[in-house]
Amino acid sequence: MEEKNRIMLAGVVLEKGKTGIKMETSELSFDGNEEYSHIHPVEMSSGDLKAVKKGMKIRVFGEFGRDEETRRTRIEAKIVTPNYIGEDVNKGELVGKAHRSFQFFPAITDKQAFGNVIVRLESGLMVRGVCFVPTCHRFVRECTTGSTVQILGRVQHRDYYDRAGDLTQMIEIVGDDDFTNVLKSVELVNPFDEADDVAEAI
Repeated sequence: MEEKNRIMLAGVVLEKGKTGIKMETSELSFDGNEEYSHIHPVEMSSGDLKAVKKGMKIRVFGEFGRDEETRRTRIEAKIVTPNYIGEDVNKGELVGKAHRSFQFFPAITDKQAFGNVIVRLESGLMVRGVCFVPTCHRFVRECTTGSTVQILGRVQHRDYYDRAGDLTQMIEIVGDDDFTNVLKSVELVNPFDEADDVAEAI
């Protein structure tokens, strides 16, 4: 399996700090009826930081990384294009192993069915992928712990409360139905059945 870890963003610089920026992207929903705006903190090298300014439109090719102090996932820029002319873009892609089986939440009242998969790379980095109908129904059938999965879609930053009760953010990819798949399922073996096979062999 060839792992993938890549991000492509194009949007406007809102803030500039010592180690990175905050940029905003806007794009239409999958059905074209709604516009999504997302603010992305992006870590950058000092050279790239010098080249960008607040209010400037830029394009960033990067990847998901991890802040070693906080242990949280972040966006790390690899190639930055200042004064970018073109439409906004917000895409992330991961190909890796499912850290655990797909977590499915059935439809209730006005909420459609959805589910989560934690994608783990060989480096130990883990990023959450979110799938909606119809992709979540395919994942709940096929995605077990250790399955090879591809999540490609919109990158978003969601607020949540950690175990200490502090408000923080996580990064996740909202999977596009056309590009989000279980590439290879893993058939799980009951550990008791496996132990019986070993006992019989002895």
